Amino acid sequence: MTKPYIILLAIFTLSASVFAATPEQTATDYFSAFRRGDMAAVSMAMHPAELSKFRDMIVPVIEKGLAVEDDRAELLGLDVLLGGDSVEYLWTESPEEFFTRFMNWLLKLNPMMKSSMAGARVEPIGHVMEGELAHVVIRMQMDMLGAQISQVSAISLKKDGEAWKLMLTGEIEGMGKLLEANLDMMAP
Repeated sequence: MTKPYIILLAIFTLSASVFAATPEQTATDYFSAFRRGDMAAVSMAMHPAELSKFRDMIVPVIEKGLAVEDDRAELLGLDVLLGGDSVEYLWTESPEEFFTRFMNWLLKLNPMMKSSMAGARVEPIGHVMEGELAHVVIRMQMDMLGAQISQVSAISLKKDGEAWKLMLTGEIEGMGKLLEANLDMMAP
């Protein structure tokens, strides 16, 4: 009687591994979540180590920004990012929660980015392995100020357990540096 259950379990286990998400599927899911404006799902698609790195890079910049005594610093909208919370609270948030907060803030401050991404079409072309990283080549087409833009680029993914998760892109990492550079121009 237990033999049929063992066979069913073996079939289920094998079929689950066959249907495990590929790097291309993970990339597709990530961009679908971005188009929907679901930053919690975007965050869940990111590699946990990358999210920790992001928080560790950005929170000190936010602290620096709040210390700047210049009216122009208010234009950065850091108070909107905090949403009434303290900087200390940001350190207690999970890296996923912080990334979600940051991306929601970014889209709120930049509605054109949100509308461009909402209409973007992303097509994964394939992937190339480099050690433990999978680099997924994508073609993205979007409307930018009335012009149709098509761009081919690559995003990198790394396994977290059995799931492929996205690494930070240079653009996302650059946001922290850009924010800090803006603050440095304002600091006495």
